[in-house]
Parts: sequence; structure tokens; C-alpha cells
Amino acid sequence: MRKTKSILFFKKAIFLFALLFSFSAFSQLYNFKKYSTKNGLANSSVNCIIQNQMGYIWFGTQGGGLSRFDGKDFKNYTKIDGLMSNDLAWLCEDKSNNLWISTTEGLSFFDGKTFKNYGPSDGFSKETVYNTFCDSYGDLWIPTSANGLKIYRDKKFITIDSTNGLETNFIFCVFQKGDEYWVGTYRKGLFVLDRNGKVKRHYNSLAGNSAVSVFVIAAGPDGTLYLGTNNSGVYSMKNDEFKHIDVAGVEKDFIGSLIVDKRNNLWAATQHGLLKLSAEGHKLFQGFDGLSSEVVNALCEDYEGNMWIGTSGGGVNLLKRESIVTYSDRDGLSNNIITCIYRARDGAFFASALHGGLDYYDPAEGKFKLIKLDSDFENTSISSIVELSGNLLLVASEEKGLLLFERNYDKFKLIKRITHYKSGGDETDITVVLKIVKDGFGHVWAGSFGEGLFMLDMKGNLLNHFTKGKDGLLSKDIITLGVDLEGNLLASCNKEGVQIYKNGKFTLYDKTLPDIMKITWSTDTDLEKGNIYFGTQDGGLVICNKGKVKNYNTSNGLCSNYIQSVAISKGYVWLGTDKGVNRIKLNDANEITELRYFGTEDGFISAEINLNSIFVEKNGDVWFGSSDGLTKYIEKFDYPNVVSPKLILSDIKMFYENVNWSDYSDKVDTKTNIPLELTLPFNKNHLTFNFRALTVDNVQYKFFLEGLDDDWFPFSANNQAVYTNIH
Repeated sequence: MRKTKSILFFKKAIFLFALLFSFSAFSQLYNFKKYSTKNGLANSSVNCIIQNQMGYIWFGTQGGGLSRFDGKDFKNYTKIDGLMSNDLAWLCEDKSNNLWISTTEGLSFFDGKTFKNYGPSDGFSKETVYNTFCDSYGDLWIPTSANGLKIYRDKKFITIDSTNGLETNFIFCVFQKGDEYWVGTYRKGLFVLDRNGKVKRHYNSLAGNSAVSVFVIAAGPDGTLYLGTNNSGVYSMKNDEFKHIDVAGVEKDFIGSLIVDKRNNLWAATQHGLLKLSAEGHKLFQGFDGLSSEVVNALCEDYEGNMWIGTSGGGVNLLKRESIVTYSDRDGLSNNIITCIYRARDGAFFASALHGGLDYYDPAEGKFKLIKLDSDFENTSISSIVELSGNLLLVASEEKGLLLFERNYDKFKLIKRITHYKSGGDETDITVVLKIVKDGFGHVWAGSFGEGLFMLDMKGNLLNHFTKGKDGLLSKDIITLGVDLEGNLLASCNKEGVQIYKNGKFTLYDKTLPDIMKITWSTDTDLEKGNIYFGTQDGGLVICNKGKVKNYNTSNGLCSNYIQSVAISKGYVWLGTDKGVNRIKLNDANEITELRYFGTEDGFISAEINLNSIFVEKNGDVWFGSSDGLTKYIEKFDYPNVVSPKLILSDIKMFYENVNWSDYSDKVDTKTNIPLELTLPFNKNHLTFNFRALTVDNVQYKFFLEGLDDDWFPFSANNQAVYTNIH
């Protein structure tokens, strides 16, 4: 074992090797947001991360020094600013909210304003300081690579090494469990000490493996200890019994960080990706999942539950939610312009792309595969799918009419192409079909843009054709179809509104909003609430219930009035628009009680959702089709952030200039340079207050200066308040 620089060089070597293979497999992309030197990060290799009590995220880098992030901007510190070294190994915050920085050349202390360094004169030779730890008493435990373990107590250093209890001077980490201190070492396993450094127990062997190096320790809610090692992955220890956690690919990895998150999942920073262990199993996030580098060094869960991931060469990755994953042509889709999504009764999943035929998702390989029949079919744009009797599948296309298949999971046999209707004097081609649905009376309906409506039976036989004027149909251009609560057909006629087919004739479904519903893109029926929802071109969402009609649009908080897809899932209404997705919840009076927005910042592959391209799973998961691929919302991983962001007053300027407030006040916060008590002369009355929520989420602010303002300023993205005549 060598010093930190050698360890980190070894990590980089693995990283270069891993890159050659990381994108050879197929997998969905997770919502990893990347931060690099382009965003202001000091260096692309990040060894340690911490969030302090104020809410800032701090990053210790390899060669670039220290970075502080406030959710928007980075501020960097290096040796020029007083830092002992630009190669950092660990970060720790003490009880007074000061930062202790472990480096390859000793220890640095930072109070927010100035650095103080501890080197050879303080008992630290030019060796690496590792995982510094602040215990519940406020004492610092400082592991080193050559000088044993140091305890900083009452402003004095106490040394515990091979001369007074430990069998080695090479210490990696310390973890407090009650009044015992678990010490991880290089090749000497674990030591358990009391508060004064006296050895109580020694574990040299972990699950039969001797000479193990323990680099990092974490604890689960049941008291289980998790041990990250230098070259043998992760171990668990409960009731003095050690077990090796076997995960293929990382069982012999260096583990740079371990975290048990707020939901009791264990996360490990490995040399082959980000490992998550939960009650449901494990997941190894790698390059093809969206991780910028598979060599993961550092982890930090922030107060909002987001996971920050420091890598070698790939900067920082932020995983806000696992609830959003995306698929594109890299995952086997014919192309990224999605026109149809469908899951069959037996669980088979299909998606269609523009002029791309039909793709089947193979769960064994984790990718989409084209259903190969003939070149004519493979270049078709599929718009809608329904299952008929037995194994029959009816497929609508935007160029080639209807196709009837017999299907055995991913095996397709074309029964017939339904491209022409002839009955008596009625004869027409069937070409552009945008939607097919089953009504409540055993019929299948196909809506064509240009050729009206076609009725079929459950075996795919044509029964009837309706064009403009027949039985009251207002248009031959049908945009979409649905059914009402009784199973009657609903047909959206271009520029004519929505009609219902009942008792053998078509009538206008609702006459109260004729202009809004002239062009209706999508519809869905909520049997539980008795609602029928209509997504319109310019009028937002229309809700009909027993003659009562409500209309919601951007004035009610929707992101757009152009709603191309509507779907119901577990009491929520999902709206796919040209500007993102809204999810709303309604009370019994159909008033909006919850409104949530999803867009690219939340991990969606695109904010524009295509026509009739939302598909709801029985378990609450929802699929969205766009012109950039597929997005999947996974309900079980959706943990809404209910924590209010931490708000700070970051700066006060006078006449728009920076000020040393120590010239005006005897009490100034050293970490922020904000005066705690301030009295100014009458001619120093122009002040600018800068404030910020320490979060990566988009935040709206309002402010009020007591004694001067009569009311709150309205919400806005502005985080600055300027007062020109304070008195």
C-alpha cells in the first residue's frame, strides 16, 4: 500500500480501462446531472464531499483544491488562498461549523475566512491525512498514513500509534458507535477503542479474510456496521459476525465511501460504478446508466435527499431521483420520435417510432428489438395498438391503414392488412389511422384522418364505415378516440369538437365549450370519479362530469394550454404538453389540490410529449413518448422533497460595492462577512441584500424589510433586494 497519490493514480488507471467497456451494454439512462470544470468545479477528479450545516456542498478535489457550491455557483480555494495542499482526501465539519480538510501533506482548518495549517511541527509529517471524524463530544479523530491516530481535544493533539496500543501507524478511518470508536487500518483490520484511545478489541480477520484494509465505515438503523475496504469490496458486521457482501464486478473493489441514506439504502462508491443495496436487491449504476465516470470516489446525501457522487475524471454527478429513467435509440429503439407505447396482457412491452415499425423490449437483454416482418412494415409509423380476441393484435399505422397480427409474445404473424373498405356503394381506402379503441359493446373503432370512422369486430373484421354526414358525424378527420362511462364511443373531430356515438347516431358531446374543444387531442375516462378528461389544442384541460364542465389552463398553473396526451393513474391526472408534463390531483368538486411539473430538469428526455403518447402501468408507473425518446416515471422511487430549502443572506453591498463590514460593526459573521449588528451614518443608506436558497431546485423568492416595506414583494426568481434610501 502506498500513499494517497498512488491510490488515486491507481483509480485513474482503472477509469481509463473502464471507459473502453462502459458503453457497450444497453440500459436506461437515469437522471444524473453533471457538474464539471465547465461549471466552475475546481477539478474533474473529486475525492470527498460534505454538506455543512449552512447547506453549502463542499468538494475536495485531486489537484484543484477545494470547491464550495451553493446550488448555482462554485467558489474555489487553493494553496494560494492558504490551503495546505491542492490534493484533498477528506472533509469534516466540527461542532462550531468549521471545516477540517485532510490533505496529502497534512491538515487544514478553515473558519470560512482564513486557513490554518497543521504540519510537521504539529506532529504531521508530509504524509496523508485520511478520514477525519468529529465525534459527539466535539473531539476530532484524525487518521494518518504514517503517524497513527491523532485526537484533537482541548486544542491539543493526542497520538495513538504502535507505541501505545495500535499495531500499526497506518490508519484510514474512525467511526463512533456509542462510546466505542471503530478504527479502520491498512492491512490490520479493525480496532475498537474507548474515548481515550485504549484498545478494547481487535478484529484482524473479516469473514475469514485476514490482513484486510478498512477504508470507510457506516452504520445501518439496526446497528449493523458496513465496512468499505481497500481491495475486497464491502463487509457487514452484526453481533460480531462478519459477512462479505457479494456483488459481481465489485467484490474486490476499493470502496471510497459508504452511506446509509434516509430510506435505509446502502450506497457504496466503487471502482466500477455507484452501488446501491436495498431490501429489494442491488443496482450498480455505470456509464451506460448515465454516470459520467465509473470510478466513484465520494458520496454525500444532502438534506433534501439528493445523492452527490464524486468521480475520477468525470466531475460530480447529482442523482436527484431514481424515479425518472429514459430510453433512446442507444437502447435499441428504431429512432427517438415515439408515436405509440403499449403493454400487452401477458406483459410484453412495445414502442413505435416514426417510420420505425414496432419495437419489442427484451427484458433479458435490457434493450429494444425491431419486430422483423418485411421492409414495408419496418418503415411504418405505428400510432395505436389494441388486443382483440385470443392472440390477435390490431395495429394502426399513419400511412398503411390497419394490420392484424397473431402474436405469441415477441413472435408476430401477419394475418391481413386492412387497407380498403367496400360495402354497397361505400368504397374507400384506409390509410392514415391515428387511434383505435374498444367500446363497451364488443366493437373496435378506428379513427382515420381523412377517411372518417371504421367499426370492426373483435376478430378484426370490418363492420361499418362512417364519413362526414353519415349518422350525424361532423368530420371525416378524426384526431383521437375514447369511450365514456357507459362505454359509448367518443370521437374528436378536427375543428368540430367531440362527438358521442349513442343509439346509432353521433351528437356533440358538450355544447358549453364549443370553441375550446374544437380541436381535442386526447381523452381519458376516470371511472372512479366519473370524469371524462379532454386535452385540447389551445384551451388546456376540460373535465366533464354529469353535465358539469370545468376548464383548467395556464392561468390555473398548467405549464401549457396545448395538451396532446391525457392519462389517469392512481387518482392522478397526467397531462403531456408541448412544454412538459403536469400531474394534478382533484378533490370531489374537481378542484385542483395538487399540481406538479416534470421537465428536463427532473430527468425527462424531452419536455415535449407527443400525441397520445402516455401509457399507464397497473403499478402506477407511467411512460411518456417524445421526439427524443422514451421517459419512464417509476412511482415507487418518487420521494417528493418536503424539506424547505435552507435560505441564507449571502452578501450585503453598499452602493453596489463589496464592503469590509468590520469597518462598520464589531460583530461580523466570519463565515459570511455579514454584520450581526449594524448602525450606519445617514449618507450610507444604499444597500443591496443578496440572498439564496441552497438547493439545486428552481426557487421563487419574496421578501419584506421590516420597518420599511408595507407588504411582501411578489414571488419571483430574483434573489436580490435593493434599497436606495434606508432611514
